[in-house]
Parts: sequence; structure tokens; C-alpha cells
Amino acid sequence: MQQMCLIVIAVGTLIATCGDAVKREREKLQGVWAVTKLMEAGKKAPDEKAKSIRIEFKGAATTISIKDKAVAKGTYTVDPEKSPATMDITFEKEGKTVTIPAIYEIQGDDLKLCHPYGEGGTRPNAIEATANSIHITLKRQKS
Repeated sequence: MQQMCLIVIAVGTLIATCGDAVKREREKLQGVWAVTKLMEAGKKAPDEKAKSIRIEFKGAATTISIKDKAVAKGTYTVDPEKSPATMDITFEKEGKTVTIPAIYEIQGDDLKLCHPYGEGGTRPNAIEATANSIHITLKRQKS
């Protein structure tokens, strides 16, 4: 019985620790992020295109805007315990739910995201520009 209690306490502590890590990571992401560099399928996108994109993280919600117009609103989840850290962005598109499986790296006001090029791709293993990925470098906007 005592062993069972210790196992329950250990599992509960592990779950709380993971929940705290997610909460801290979400706090780091809060705000509006401007794209500073965009690589699509291994090729650099025009600066004009990159600089027109903003991503906002507010609580568990995210909004992707192009030229100050929201083009996708949804939610996101993170798992900072994985290496590299993972992020799933989910939104509605033409009546169906779309989830983008991404990886990310955040350091202060700098954020790098990498996700599959096109719908239905698999989550990348590394944050790098490849023929099968979109690599995005962002900077947090000061309010």
C-alpha cells in the first residue's frame, strides 16, 4: 500500500511538473511576433512577403495575419519537454480542421518555427530549411 501511495505521488508530481513547463513556455510565447525571414521549400521568400506576416499568441489562442488581416485563427499546444520542442497549431480552413505539426526554438525575443511544406506533411526533426519544410524566423514586437 505504501508503495502504491509513493507511485501515485510520483506520477502526480510528474504531471504537475509537465503542466508547469507548458505554462512557462506559453508565457514565453505570448505577444505579437513579426516574421524577419521566411524560407519555403529550401528557398528564401521575398522580404516583402516575410515582413507582411505576423503571428500572435494570446493565452492558448493564435492568430496568423498577413498585411494586418487575420487569415487564420485557432489554438496551439506546445511540448517543451521534447527535443526539439514541438508545437501544434490548429485552425479551421474551408470547413475542416487543419493542424500544423511544428517544432520551435525560443530565446528571449527571438523565435524560430519549422513545419512541413504543404498540408499533411510530417513534423520536421530539425529547425532547418529543407525542400520539405517552411522555416520561419520571428522577432517579438514591443508594445
